[in-house]
Amino acid sequence: MCENRAPDVTLAELVRGYLDSQVRRGISPKYQALQNRLLSRFVEFLRGRARRQPIQLRPLDLAAFAEWASEQASPKKRRRGLSLHPMTVARWIRIVRRFCRWLVREEHLLLDPTVGLVPPRWVRSLPRVLTREETDRLLSAPAGDDCVDLRDRAILEVLYSSGLRASELVGLDVSDLDLTAGEVVIRCGKGGRARRVPVGPAAVRAVVAYLKKARESLLTGWRMREPQALFLSRHGSRLKTGRLLEIVHRRAHQAGLSPGVSPHSLRHTAAVDLLRGGADVRHVQELLGHVCVDTTTIYTRLVSADLRWTLDHAHPRARMKV
Repeated sequence: MCENRAPDVTLAELVRGYLDSQVRRGISPKYQALQNRLLSRFVEFLRGRARRQPIQLRPLDLAAFAEWASEQASPKKRRRGLSLHPMTVARWIRIVRRFCRWLVREEHLLLDPTVGLVPPRWVRSLPRVLTREETDRLLSAPAGDDCVDLRDRAILEVLYSSGLRASELVGLDVSDLDLTAGEVVIRCGKGGRARRVPVGPAAVRAVVAYLKKARESLLTGWRMREPQALFLSRHGSRLKTGRLLEIVHRRAHQAGLSPGVSPHSLRHTAAVDLLRGGADVRHVQELLGHVCVDTTTIYTRLVSADLRWTLDHAHPRARMKV
């Protein structure tokens, strides 16, 4: 089945080698930590089956692991609050598959024991998006002219206009703006990928107002460490993602919206509103920085649901009995 290049090397040691190779590839620290957690659980599971070295791995071991992982998302455990999300299980198996393929490339295995291993199927829930009226209320919530209101209005407008991730927005510097062209440069998006995205006229006006009337006042804060940062806290430091989440939560509450509205809600809403307006899904993919168009097409399900609702409620013959 397999051939071990170094007979005494353990799977735990090889996991460390694999993770080091991922660091060299530029994998984000967050995903690195996720891989470490999941592969440690994988090695622990194999240790319970007396599998400590790659030469001992068999396809049956991987099938047993997949079955065990799927049980962690069972309805019974879900009712007891102990289960994993099916998406986590699917991601777990994908990470294990990549690890085993790395073992083959590094000649610790002769054959890949994950061939034929199928991750559990799961249906991704549709994202929560705001209605047009809710979006208008949220964007209008910072109605004042003080520094914080001007900053928050610019933040909300940019999030909705360009569909940025929270980490991308707080990572913006003033030099990343090209307001003449109506664009912003994302220097380090998800996976370290850079891209240029357009910024709508309303967002440009809000950012200009913030730069002219508010940012200089915030910049005088005693914690100023990164004067190049675009969006600043009350103390002059770069906004953190946690603080950004608090800002959106507070403005959503102020607008009378239900709990759970986040920066990502505006990203989802921007994508769906673009598709409703006739935008090509590939253009939305490029705007959002998705590597795979499949990630973007989930929003088309929401647009399709809108069309179904419109047909059922607006077509004069929709409610006729057959």
